[in-house]
Amino acid sequence: MRLHGSAAPLAQQRPQHGSCHHVEHAEAGEQWVITQRVGELSQYFLVFVLIAQIFAKVPALNTLEPATRQAAFGIAQVVTLLAFVVAAIWATRALRARRLVAAVPPERI
Repeated sequence: MRLHGSAAPLAQQRPQHGSCHHVEHAEAGEQWVITQRVGELSQYFLVFVLIAQIFAKVPALNTLEPATRQAAFGIAQVVTLLAFVVAAIWATRALRARRLVAAVPPERI
């Protein structure tokens, strides 16, 4: 099959071995990271609402004075936020470690 016109030079150019697969793999990895971060963010908002509902519905927490209740609610939210940040950092480090292991060719292991 002979190509004519502007497609002929493109058909003669070939990527280096494995470069297309690497680009596709990198894009898929980035999409997975974005999906994971969006999932973590939505999970945090659900837990935020859960804590707010607990403070509103549990009688022992509802009987606290308003200033004490606001302080306890703020502390609970900060602790929850820190837990989610630590979990995100841990997940990112684990993902990078897996990528480094996957990047090593099998003959070097």
